[in-house]
Amino acid sequence: MLKILSKETYQEASKNYTERSFMQTVEMAELLERRGFKVTYLGWVRDGEVSVSAILYSMPETGGLRMEVNSGPASSNPEDLKPFYSALRDYAKANGALELIIKPYDTYQTFDSNGQATSEERTELIADLTDLGYAFDGLQTGYPGGEPDWHYVKDLTGLTKETLRKSYSKKGRPLANKTSSFGIKVRTLTRDELSIFKKITSSTSERREYKDKSLDYYQDFYDSFGDKAEFVVATLNFKDYLAHLQKDMATHQKELDEVNEKLAENPNSAKQKKLKAQLEKQLATFETRV
Repeated sequence: MLKILSKETYQEASKNYTERSFMQTVEMAELLERRGFKVTYLGWVRDGEVSVSAILYSMPETGGLRMEVNSGPASSNPEDLKPFYSALRDYAKANGALELIIKPYDTYQTFDSNGQATSEERTELIADLTDLGYAFDGLQTGYPGGEPDWHYVKDLTGLTKETLRKSYSKKGRPLANKTSSFGIKVRTLTRDELSIFKKITSSTSERREYKDKSLDYYQDFYDSFGDKAEFVVATLNFKDYLAHLQKDMATHQKELDEVNEKLAENPNSAKQKKLKAQLEKQLATFETRV
């Protein structure tokens, strides 16, 4: 049976889920209320236990309400999802919804870093909803509505701080090592510094062509989530960066001098000629950065 839950009951039920999006937390509900949405905690109750729950938020539009469940529901018993969706549809109609949007948090299919499928499509996830009369918008790409449908997730099982970098791709490892030499530091922003974060997201959204959030949204997010969320930025100290470049340049110059000495003794060495060309190219790159 579908029931409206109290915040406390919803929170307690959430402890039974092995997987849940932050979009389905009470902190997110508080953020949505700050942004003017009406929030309702809903749950499917079987034998006195909540097996499925979701945050349903709504906003008035011409002629009725637009209702949405984003990255949910969460469930401890997948068999109860279909009756939950059916009851949710009826609840939305009875409460004046013109539109009900469901964005499940289930993984439809997984792929490796090369874009090759590593699992079969779970078509039943879509069928469970379309069989009840829901319409499927299709698999989206990009940032529809300002949020991605595709998530890149790295399996950290068995990895430590010391072994993490070794797990990177052949291309990723040297890039990470090079970045580490730049003197980049990571720090957490205070609420008063969120304008820095906003400038970064604005420039990124323009470059990637998706709709950014407003500064007051990030401020409301900060206030709603408290110490459960951090706004983090990377900073570059140009003095440290220059020192690293000059050190690397000196090392490469020393190697080039040694190669030139070997070439003076053996001008026809193909190996040394190739090495010289590589070192000269690298030094030119350093000079450009300086």
